[in-house]
Amino acid sequence: MRALCDLLPCQERASFLGTRIRAGLLQSLEHLIEVNKSVLGVNYLKGRTLIEHLNLARTVKLPGLFYALNSFLLQATSSRQTQSIYSDISILFEIPLLEEIRYFNFTERESDNKRNELLRKYILFELPQEGDISEPATEESEKTKLLIKEALKLISECDEETYKEIIEFVSEFMILKTNVLKAGSSFDLYGLIFINVANADRGVINMVDLIIHEVSHLYLYNLGIEDPLVLNEYEEKYYSPIKERERPMLGVYHAAFVLTRVVRFLRILRKSNLLNFLSDILEIDTLIDQYYKIVSDSLEIVNSSAKLTNLGRDIMQSTEEGVKS
Repeated sequence: MRALCDLLPCQERASFLGTRIRAGLLQSLEHLIEVNKSVLGVNYLKGRTLIEHLNLARTVKLPGLFYALNSFLLQATSSRQTQSIYSDISILFEIPLLEEIRYFNFTERESDNKRNELLRKYILFELPQEGDISEPATEESEKTKLLIKEALKLISECDEETYKEIIEFVSEFMILKTNVLKAGSSFDLYGLIFINVANADRGVINMVDLIIHEVSHLYLYNLGIEDPLVLNEYEEKYYSPIKERERPMLGVYHAAFVLTRVVRFLRILRKSNLLNFLSDILEIDTLIDQYYKIVSDSLEIVNSSAKLTNLGRDIMQSTEEGVKS
């Protein structure tokens, strides 16, 4: 198994980390169910039964909403919002369990109000202040889904270890419409990647870029459970070359690592015999040049101003070596 600080993808490491975060989530949910026993009524036994089942069914992928609900229940429990706890926990029994990656649309149906509230809460947290999300049109959604699958196929043919890592980390692709972002992920919706339908007409190279980008974030989110990586205060702001505005140091750090991983993959794809169109080659060349500059500028900021843990420092050393190779 590759070291945690190693830039290169690794299925064995991804499986280890996925198992660890899954076990931690189920342990937390089990605790929350137990401490709220008096207010849960019949949902107490239903919740215990579900957790016992999931502890045994280790191949079942946990949806991103399980992580969001865990965060929500922790807040409700600490503030003693009894009614909220009773109603929120029922979502656990409505979310489909997954044997493989699930593709679904963000919807605005009234019956999905509580789930949408959670999705909005943790997705909008990742967006600029003017951001919003809405339900995509069916035709755009289907086109986006097919493009995601095409991108995954290309990744698997180009670099098997990268593809296997994606399968370990990703539980869901949610397709939505938004006015501010191409794609995203969130620690509180771990395993879920949301994709804007605006990408449907931007081609497979763009989608490959987005998937590897977001999976690299998921990797750092996972490591961050045990190690903060970056010790700078969240209120401290630094110029972000990728966003062209000030952000917390963690955002600059993430960008350096994530874009280096994208550059690495695009270099491999560029040398392969899998590209049939000159336009794809030219797009890759443009992205590599663009991302190399952003990574170099981000590393300069991290090296001059970041306060890093030992693991955080080792990851940046691997990032520097990776972008130059």
